[in-house]
Amino acid sequence: MKDKPPPLANSPKEQAGYWLMRQHSGTWTKEEEQSFQQWLAEKLEHRLAYDQMQELWQGLGRFQHISSQLMGKLPHPKQSFQPNRWASTLALASVLLGFLLVKPDVTYIIPELDTYITAKGEQQTVTLADGSEVVLNGDSEIQVAYSFNQRKVNLHRGEAFFKVAHRSLRPFTVAAGRGEIIDIGTQFDVNLMPERVVVTVTEGNVAIHTAAQQASSLSGGQRISYNLKGIVSLPDRPELASITAWQHGRVVFEMTPLAEAVAQMARHHQADFVFDSPKLKQLKVSGSFNSQDLQGFLKTLANLYPLRASQGNDKVIRLKSAGRS
Repeated sequence: MKDKPPPLANSPKEQAGYWLMRQHSGTWTKEEEQSFQQWLAEKLEHRLAYDQMQELWQGLGRFQHISSQLMGKLPHPKQSFQPNRWASTLALASVLLGFLLVKPDVTYIIPELDTYITAKGEQQTVTLADGSEVVLNGDSEIQVAYSFNQRKVNLHRGEAFFKVAHRSLRPFTVAAGRGEIIDIGTQFDVNLMPERVVVTVTEGNVAIHTAAQQASSLSGGQRISYNLKGIVSLPDRPELASITAWQHGRVVFEMTPLAEAVAQMARHHQADFVFDSPKLKQLKVSGSFNSQDLQGFLKTLANLYPLRASQGNDKVIRLKSAGRS
């Protein structure tokens, strides 16, 4: 096939629109099918873009006479490729496809911009305008920004569990730290820690983009993290029940740095932690704890390690080496 869209000259959506209209042109060839399948397998963005354009195409049934006119303007595989002609055709098609599909989702018409905040010790379940559900852990904050062409949530602090309503036209994106989690209809947990962001998918698939890495794919049962520079770890498979245990009054640690462990406990209590030594932050903690039993957690730490906790009237808990006054 000579006339496939140049991969660098046009956006994935424009390329997807080209392939879709060629498929419905009546002159689709085996060579085009092979090239299309290769294009589809190249990047996750290609698959997402094609799924979006397919959904748009389904809304064009009552505008067949318009789409037929567009088909007639498409270059035949045996014709020479004319960039200007192809670009103008795709521009017109994009306008039509963008406005002809009507959705029963008010955020296609009225943008949503809301902020949800939980206090320490509080949890909240929020149902968004598109039907997606977010469970916020204590001391967490998200900002929801829905518009015609995107659904985006910024996790400013804390932890949130997302159950995303599938809308292939508008992928659901969560921005946290130096990365973004792009979802196409699934369930996942995002935990914004002091030194890293931990993402765990309990169902479905997501793509992850960071400042240091263009794309990582994560499927159900997998977990990754990325640091302050956006460097992504290798995926592992945690016990999923431990990831969502905070929704049921428990926190579970598995060789978790003490700094992260106390940060998670602090979400459930009116207290902040201060370390008298950076070395203490790197101690590893394992075990399952009642998220409401702060004193029990501190006693366990004192039994495991040579440290002690002291708390003044300012609600600050100071963790010190046992030998220090």
